[in-house]
Amino acid sequence: REGSVSSRSGECSPVPMGSFPRRGFVNGSRENTGYLEELEKERSLLLADLDKEEKEKDWYYAQLQNLTKRIDSLPLTENFSLQTDMTRRQLEYEARQIRVAMEEQLGTCQDMEKRAQRRVTRIQQIEKDILRIRQLLQSQATEAERSSQNKHEAGSHEAERQNEGQGVAEINMATSGSGQGSTTRMDHETASVLSSSSTHSAPRRLTSHLGTK
Repeated sequence: REGSVSSRSGECSPVPMGSFPRRGFVNGSRENTGYLEELEKERSLLLADLDKEEKEKDWYYAQLQNLTKRIDSLPLTENFSLQTDMTRRQLEYEARQIRVAMEEQLGTCQDMEKRAQRRVTRIQQIEKDILRIRQLLQSQATEAERSSQNKHEAGSHEAERQNEGQGVAEINMATSGSGQGSTTRMDHETASVLSSSSTHSAPRRLTSHLGTK
């Protein structure tokens, strides 16, 4: 039984606290994501340490409780019994050995309580930091999405303005071309009228001249 106690006590090697650096929040999304992963790993280790130590403590207490029951179950007789006395002494010795092994492995009850409290406090702080980082990352993602949407809308508006400008230019060109064509046609028609008037006025003048004679 003593051998099992010593084997059991050698199984646990508590991981020291603070294995991961405690740093403040940073601005970059990638850095925040990395810090979030570190916090989650540290929390997992602390929870694992708490669970492992609690199981070890329960094991030691179970052994002590079992020995105590065996001691209490020994018959109480008025007459001295060498066998009963030897059994009682053996059980008490085993109980002392278990207490020594537990104290070497886990410390005193006060030590275990303080260590557990430190871990719980650190876990609570980590959970607060994790919540803040997740809120920050969500805010950054929302802001990035809003910025991307604004850029897309600005690009659409710019394309619309360019299309409108191109349409106005085409209309102006068409109007200018139409005006020039109308002016050309009017000039051509005026020239034709003048030419026709000149052609028809000559015979009348000739007739008038001949008539005078």
